[in-house]
Amino acid sequence: MQYIKSIRVRYYRSIYESEIKSFSDVNVLSGKNDSGKTNYLKALNLFFEPEKINWERDFNKDRQKKHVETLGGKRFLDISVTFNNIPGYKHLGESFTITRAWGIDGALDRRSPFEGDDKAQTQLKKFLNNFKYIYIPAVRDERFFVDLLLRLQKELFAKEDRKRTTENKIQLAAQDLNTELGKVAGELTQEILENTKISSNLNLPTSLQELFGSVHITTKFNDHNIFLDDRGHGVRMNLIPTILAYISKISKRYFILGFDEPENSCEYSLCQSMAQFIVDKCSLKTQIFLTSHSFSYTNLNSQRVSTYRVQRNPSGETVANSIQESKSHLDDLNEELGLFEISKELNVVYLRLCAEREQIDRLKKKSEQENKPLLLFEGVTDLKHFEMAHKILRGKELCDVFVVPKFGDNGTQETGGGAKYLNQLVKKLEMVPVGKTKVAIFDFDTEGVNQIMGLDFQRVETYPHSHVYQSKVDPKLFAITLCPPTFRKDFIFLDRPDWCNLSVELLYQDDLIDPKRRTPVFPGRKTPFKFGGTSKQKKEFLSLVGKNTQPAEFIGFNQTLKIIYELSEIKDKKIKGKT
Repeated sequence: MQYIKSIRVRYYRSIYESEIKSFSDVNVLSGKNDSGKTNYLKALNLFFEPEKINWERDFNKDRQKKHVETLGGKRFLDISVTFNNIPGYKHLGESFTITRAWGIDGALDRRSPFEGDDKAQTQLKKFLNNFKYIYIPAVRDERFFVDLLLRLQKELFAKEDRKRTTENKIQLAAQDLNTELGKVAGELTQEILENTKISSNLNLPTSLQELFGSVHITTKFNDHNIFLDDRGHGVRMNLIPTILAYISKISKRYFILGFDEPENSCEYSLCQSMAQFIVDKCSLKTQIFLTSHSFSYTNLNSQRVSTYRVQRNPSGETVANSIQESKSHLDDLNEELGLFEISKELNVVYLRLCAEREQIDRLKKKSEQENKPLLLFEGVTDLKHFEMAHKILRGKELCDVFVVPKFGDNGTQETGGGAKYLNQLVKKLEMVPVGKTKVAIFDFDTEGVNQIMGLDFQRVETYPHSHVYQSKVDPKLFAITLCPPTFRKDFIFLDRPDWCNLSVELLYQDDLIDPKRRTPVFPGRKTPFKFGGTSKQKKEFLSLVGKNTQPAEFIGFNQTLKIIYELSEIKDKKIKGKT
């Protein structure tokens, strides 16, 4: 949410004079250590929580020196914030700027653009009172978490208070209040579970004596309830964005968050998921300013995110520049943070690995829940052919007997596509064992055989006419090639994978294969041949054979299905047709 449009800071700490324009929902300030990133967050904190300043600490040293040498007169520092207006404040205009200044005595001097306009002044006061800036320091000590839970308690009570008349509030017993609050707290515990995978409970007051105590959060770990205070900093860090997002959701106030180095105490995977959560959910009702050295934040790819390079200019003063507006600043930031682009590429690889792991976990869970073996294919076309053949030859859907991958509208599947990808998936499955049998079916062509040979599996000698290999780590994990039917025996060469071209289309009889799709393997010989064609032509062939309902047309699939059933230890019903 874009509440603040721009800020200008003058003479505050390392900032001599700096203006940042065109803020987004999420704003990332990045740069070298000691460049002054945190001073922007603290300047906002000073603006929203005005207090007397420590002049010696907070007044810019260069400005102090120039004042002594040449300027004379009144000394001050000021912070100007330009707001985008929100509904309900028509007298304030579309946007407006508020300046707050502090003199040498440390006292606040409030400056308003609406002097003399009583209605606007009244609305301005109400407008500012409806905003709350929360600063989260880089070092998050016990006091910070206590304050956070106190803030949560305040908003939980306020939400319920808004539902009641004064008389009802007076008559409400503490136990009844706890029950009502428990309903609200349940929403938060569910959001914590969804966003962080941490099971938790909110311990709310159950007596009048406890009524003014703090909310406590307990978390689940190995079936034990453990107070959040006793968990590691990483666990607590994981909860901060979710709690703040929830506070913002249930509150009538508007929140602006200043987050100093959110990656602290987080391993990479947690840092990555937290960064995405901040963009996707936390910033829906909250504007966020954060400092970071982590490419989990500097590489956030969203139109709702702006990134700024903070640096010291030749005079040692802090300035900030948008990297979206200048490639030179991006290049400089790359150099300062060290191999920024390589980090970005690593981030892409990491996200892909996470997606693959999620896919494997889904397949594993589905296989275990349905108590069925898992079948994996090179791609969507292979699966469709086997689904048709199984329905015709076995009289039931393939998914009634096995767990099979899902496919998207674009033809992609949960398990990816191609023999190389299937090889990688099998290797990952070997590291995440699934209780039921898993069978990966490769084409009996050069690529398929090479990818099976690339697995550290052992040969199952029971099947002399096909490649059937078993994992040495997981005895229920198999990789096989298509088993050639009798009419395709001369299409495979066990010792010469470079001569093999048995794809799923060649499990059908020749009369179904257009001569134009037959590409001879050896010059001057009509057989063996491989099935040639584009993806579109393979889909057209799939549609053509799908019109057939006679078992004889699908008999070439029998031997491969027989192997799959035997490996899965499923009793195979009598197969229709002959091999």
